[in-house]
Amino acid sequence: MKRLIIMILVLFVISVACSLTSGVSTGAQVKDLLPDPQAGLKSLDNYTGTLTISFSGTANGQAMESSETYAQSAWPALEAKFTTIDATNETGLPQYIVAGSVGEAHYDQIGRDVPCGVWWGETAAVSGGSEFQVASLLEPVGAAKLAGEETVDGIPTKHYTFDGASVGLPEDVQASGEVWIASEGGYVVKHILQITGADSYFGEGKQGTQKIEYLLSEVNANPQVVYPYGCEPVLTDVPATQDAAEIIRLPGVLDYFSNSPVEAITAFYTDFFESHGWVMASDFNPEGEQAMLIFVRQDSGDVAFLSVSPEDEVMSVNVTILEQESETASAPEPGATPESANNPALRVAGGLSILLGMDESKTGLPSYHMESTHEPPAWEGGKVVHYVDRMVADVEGVNIHFYDQVTNPDGSVTTSEAYLMGEEQYDVENGKLQPQGVSMTKLAWALWPLDIVTILGTGATSAQLTGTEDVDGRVAEVYSVSASEALQVPGGMGLSVTSVDGQVWIDQATGALLKAVLDYEVDVKDADGNVKGNAPGRLEVAVSQVDQVNVTLPGQ
Repeated sequence: MKRLIIMILVLFVISVACSLTSGVSTGAQVKDLLPDPQAGLKSLDNYTGTLTISFSGTANGQAMESSETYAQSAWPALEAKFTTIDATNETGLPQYIVAGSVGEAHYDQIGRDVPCGVWWGETAAVSGGSEFQVASLLEPVGAAKLAGEETVDGIPTKHYTFDGASVGLPEDVQASGEVWIASEGGYVVKHILQITGADSYFGEGKQGTQKIEYLLSEVNANPQVVYPYGCEPVLTDVPATQDAAEIIRLPGVLDYFSNSPVEAITAFYTDFFESHGWVMASDFNPEGEQAMLIFVRQDSGDVAFLSVSPEDEVMSVNVTILEQESETASAPEPGATPESANNPALRVAGGLSILLGMDESKTGLPSYHMESTHEPPAWEGGKVVHYVDRMVADVEGVNIHFYDQVTNPDGSVTTSEAYLMGEEQYDVENGKLQPQGVSMTKLAWALWPLDIVTILGTGATSAQLTGTEDVDGRVAEVYSVSASEALQVPGGMGLSVTSVDGQVWIDQATGALLKAVLDYEVDVKDADGNVKGNAPGRLEVAVSQVDQVNVTLPGQ
């Protein structure tokens, strides 16, 4: 008998201790349990909340089923949040929506097969749904009864039960609910509410059962932002100059305006890229008024474009990074240089710069003959049109004789011809050499590489060394390129290239471009910069007579 009394006393002490520890004993009534279902979420590093609202019943005597699932992942300290809505409405029609934001980048996707859109800045915040909280769809809970303590998804919680009156439901519905609240932090970990009613609650002609289930998971499990499939982070690891204005950051793109001169901007980015493992492949700076620089990352083959061009008395600056699309050839051809085997992107992106003598670190071809035919598309008169630009040049060091013929969409032809003898310029008009002078004719040669370097740079992201060939007596490395769904580059100048496909031949000894046959696609734009469609273009370049060309003025 004495032993039995001791056991009863022990059990009593344990029950009292548990009661004191929990603060509320099992079965005890809580008066105002959950006034705000969103409470405590902002204190978490990250989490995913999933809410499913389902209905099963009838509508006007016909069976009806519907379901909505809201999944929201959030990183409060990083100002990041993504919400996915996956629903089937009363007619059985599916609906899929993604909305979210990371800082000033705002995302949305309406439909599974639709690309994820991204906008930048405070004015785009409405599309991102950054203020919406899935937990706000839960009803506040008034009176509830403690059912016990449980661990849910690794989180210690207090489990409560409640009825319809606790969430303000009318008396003519049957309802029961449960909620699990984190013991530390006070946030809702799990919430279940089941409601059975008729048209007085669900609407005319409807009756059945609605079930609302909410679960908080992955609490503090993912320190880095996890983007939904198809949504990409914006370019944040490339800086803007100190005087940057109207900054826009998109996936792979940085765009802004600057009052700094071209030289200062290009020096800023040259220092940045070269100090972060990138190598300059091309430095195109016609007349010092604008610039197009291309950098290739040595370890990955990614290609970065820097475009600087004047716009309304300021400089428009655009940085675009294209990631390497495919692996290089696993077994380089015999005789391939280490540089070509390890970084085909650098060889393809830098070939034109070496050919034209823009890369002072490389010794290019002493002299050569070049012919190029370029057929770029454009948007004019409410339709896509094509120009045909045929450039023929003899080059010997700093001496150049070029003839450029442009066939316009209406069939008219414009020509430019000049001798550039070092610093001296001699135009050719109607077949006659003009006296030395300065004119706009030189720009035909100075600006010709602009589109070419953009096309080659975009194609470089997919370059693969496939072998070697003889090109007019010289050993050339042959690269195949097939860059599809590329980013539009660049923003400030040149073509907005979206894909490139074809082959490029690079001189094995010098790295200079010897030949290119490339089909590409670009976004064509109207005079206001609005994209009107996508159209094809074609580029062919052929270099011959290496070290066999002499450029002198006629009669000398």
